[in-house]
This record gives sequence, C-alpha cells and structure tokens, in this order.
Amino acid sequence: MEKKFYLQDLNSEETIKNHFIENWNWESPEITKTSFNYSEEIKDKIEKAKELAKRKNFKIFLFCLKDIDNPERKMKTIERKILNSIKSQINLDDNIFIFSFDDFKYIDFVNAKRGKKIQIKRFSITPENRNKLRTASEQLQKLKLDINKISNTIYLRECIENAFSVEEVTEKFYKEYISIFEKIKKYL
Repeated sequence: MEKKFYLQDLNSEETIKNHFIENWNWESPEITKTSFNYSEEIKDKIEKAKELAKRKNFKIFLFCLKDIDNPERKMKTIERKILNSIKSQINLDDNIFIFSFDDFKYIDFVNAKRGKKIQIKRFSITPENRNKLRTASEQLQKLKLDINKISNTIYLRECIENAFSVEEVTEKFYKEYISIFEKIKKYL
C-alpha cells in the first residue's frame, strides 16, 4: 500500500528524493551534480544545486538557497534569476525545479516555460501553510508516473503539465462550488 502524500513530510533532500523515486516511479540519476553556469549576481545565493530524479529527458532539480532575508518574497525573485541564468543551458519546459531555504522550511515546486519572458507556475510551501495546502498536495500527486507509460515522452510531459495546471484546479473548485450551491439551493 502506497504511503499517503503530505507536504509536511517533505523536510529534507532525502524525503523529497525518496518520495519521487520510491512512491512516484522516477529514477535516481547516475550523476547528481549539475553543471549550470549562473550569473555572478546569483551564485552567492545558491548553497547547493543537484539533480534529484529523472525519467527519460525529464529531470527534477533541487536548489538549496542561502542568505535570504525575507524568503516568502525574495525566493521568487532569486528563482526567476536562476531560471534566466540557465534557460539557454537546458529545456526549462521538461523539468521541475524545487527551491528550498532554511533547512526545507520553505519549498517552492516550480515548472517554467520558456518564452519572451519565462512563465512560472509554482506551489509555495511555508511554515504557515505546510499543513493546509490540500490542493497543492493533490496537484503534486499527479507527478506519480504510471509504470506502464513511463517510456512515452508525451505522457511524461502531460504529467508535469497536469500537476501545474491552474485550469484543472479552477475547474475542480468550480465543480465543488456548484455541488455545494445546489445542496444549499435545495435546502432553502
């Protein structure tokens, strides 16, 4: 029986990596060290950068950040600068980027799309919301790969896109809202 996925359980590099590999059918990479070149302005903010998991050409990268005075606000700026630094070195679209700060108290799961300006979709986990993010937990659960489909590149891309899909979250909310509205309407 698979262990239930809870955001509060993600409290270290190992717990995140193990969750992707043991529960969601991603593979451990042969080489974990990244060889990205960063802009000078951002190098000092990166404590560690490594590849956590992969499946075909799709990778999950972890960036541990340091020296941030207001993490809830400044992490997003630093993440954008890192992604801008590496966008010519990697296909951003096919990867998931996990940014952490303060011993994994702050974690952002990021999917980026290259364009004129990088488009970013993210789930931010903080000490205040860690136990409350049901939607983020449900969406990230979509990164669990069907072992029978993992050789299909289109399937892998769709898993990542679905996990970070705002439309799907909005549609689910709307359906739940209508259901409750109809029950109230009948009651009245």
